Amino acid sequence: TLRPGLGIGAGQALLLAALGAVVLDLTPGRTLGLALVLLLAAAAFMAVNHALACAGRPGRVIALVLLVLGIVPAVSSAAPAVFHTLRSLSPLTPALDAVRAVTTAGSPTLPLLLEDEEDAE
Repeated sequence: TLRPGLGIGAGQALLLAALGAVVLDLTPGRTLGLALVLLLAAAAFMAVNHALACAGRPGRVIALVLLVLGIVPAVSSAAPAVFHTLRSLSPLTPALDAVRAVTTAGSPTLPLLLEDEEDAE
């Protein structure tokens, strides 16, 4: 069943959004946007990981490879070029890009939902 994983993922997403709001000094709109992106990403990753786990050991290995392909280029610009090339294969890439966009106000796709008070003037 997916319910326990969804509960844990939701709890982690909300905790991370609250932490992000404090550390990054996000507006309430950006905090809500971050929470929604993290909740959606947690549900998507939990479902993908669950599906891969159904394939047994090969599925778990694939999940680990996808994790490495997503995280290494995201945390280090010194990663070998092959990681940056393969980054687009990872399901983490859209989630990381969405989190960056929400927290840095860089997304042209969500301007109405996440509009800052300063931008509204």
